[in-house]
Amino acid sequence: MLALHRTRDLLIRQRTMLSNALRGHLAEFGFIAAQGISGMTKLMMVVEEEAEALPATARLALIHIVLQIRSLQERVKAVDEEVVAWHKANEVSRRLETIPGIGPIIASALVASITDVKEFKSARQLAAWIGLLPRQSSSGNRERLGHITKQGDPYLRRLLVIGPPQCSDLARRMVWA
Repeated sequence: MLALHRTRDLLIRQRTMLSNALRGHLAEFGFIAAQGISGMTKLMMVVEEEAEALPATARLALIHIVLQIRSLQERVKAVDEEVVAWHKANEVSRRLETIPGIGPIIASALVASITDVKEFKSARQLAAWIGLLPRQSSSGNRERLGHITKQGDPYLRRLLVIGPPQCSDLARRMVWA
């Protein structure tokens, strides 16, 4: 399951890189759109449907990026379906989903990453293992807390702090079409 999560993360990073490249290339021609899925959808429509808006060579180059983005979107959806299917079959993952803010993606990633929760003496120790606790710089009777340590698993921390892309039902129903 962890390999499936890492694959999903890689596909999303590749899609983001291609989206940024498309956004940058189209900005050269004066096409600027809002960030996110809706903005990217508009930019992809410019490449696919407005042939006269771009020079032929640029359109030829950018259509490859658009096709690759669509392909990656389909792959991410397929991986999401596999993760959700595994999540539904796993009792611990389903229990974690009852926590507000935890969905199938985060729950299954936690279950896959933390093999034995009994290894941790407390929830604080688990949070420290993930890298979510603030760095302490205490001296004498002064207690100073800094930023989170970021010493744990970056994938889990990113899911818990930022949240997974397309984790909600609404986002899952959105298609870049």
